[in-house]
Amino acid sequence: MANIHRRISFARDNVGLVLHSAVWRSVDSGISWSKVLEDERYSALLALPGDFVVAAGEEGRFAISHNAGETWNESRLAVNGDITAIAAPDPSNITVSTTGGQVLVSTDQGTVWTEIPMPCRDFDVDDLESREPGQIWLLQRPREEAVRTAAYYLWLSRQKAAAAKNNEQADWFTARERLLTRSLHYTPDFGRRWIAAEMPACTFDGLRRIGDDEVVALSSGHGCVSARLGDDCITLSHMAAGSGWCCDAIARNSICYAGYSHSAGLFATTHDAGMTWHEVQISDNGVTDVFFKDDLRGWALVGSYGGTMVWGTSNGGLTWSRLTQPRLVQWGGRRFKGLTSPFA
Repeated sequence: MANIHRRISFARDNVGLVLHSAVWRSVDSGISWSKVLEDERYSALLALPGDFVVAAGEEGRFAISHNAGETWNESRLAVNGDITAIAAPDPSNITVSTTGGQVLVSTDQGTVWTEIPMPCRDFDVDDLESREPGQIWLLQRPREEAVRTAAYYLWLSRQKAAAAKNNEQADWFTARERLLTRSLHYTPDFGRRWIAAEMPACTFDGLRRIGDDEVVALSSGHGCVSARLGDDCITLSHMAAGSGWCCDAIARNSICYAGYSHSAGLFATTHDAGMTWHEVQISDNGVTDVFFKDDLRGWALVGSYGGTMVWGTSNGGLTWSRLTQPRLVQWGGRRFKGLTSPFA
């Protein structure tokens, strides 16, 4: 399963935030951490240049910080389901998506929200990106009940057409997987007009923006695909490099994404927009999120058997060093594995 939500982000050069059971904050580039939001039901995080940070999660939970995560104003948005993703080009233009298939926009730093028209009502939003006010990329997938119904009838038609009834279960899963393809939509005007892309027949899990007119779509089984907007048409170019969980992109020629399964390191392209890739080994465990502040500085969340570690790079991902050492801590009357501050 891909890691859709952003879980690590840096507001300033040395001030970063991590989602891991709670929201944690570091003021020394990830060397030590302290807990700033204790509610473990936050699942999406976004830090903008400067001091503005947004966190959101289950049942409309929404929190804003104006001082890089030091203090927070928490509220609850009246939405259907949980908030799944956040995008914002600046503090005055915030976009969120929900498990109820909604996309809402606020132009006053989260006080008043307006739901925008959706291109596909039968689809949920897995991820979204926004570079300029009103310009939104949506990665959508068909709702599970619609997939099950369509797959069932497709399976029935196959069974009636074939005399043999062997391998029925394989036919069912094949039919279902064919119907799980995501769709990519772009709007330049808060949803009044939508432009769609014909996505490849594979499941895409997350988006990361590159520029005003391009995003990278991540597939857990097929690597990255670049989607570029031009003349009211979205064109795709394949940048596959194996399996991955998460990605980040500073520019078209600087993309980094995390591998899993037999490869627990990072794959990066730095010169040719994804034509060639090189692998950078971080540890023998899976990377769950990666965040780059510029072409040189980046951070990654790495899962381990003892908890979650934060790793950092200062040379564009060529080499990485571990910044935090997890240990078991007491919180809320129970034990959990998480990031800890040496001053806790």
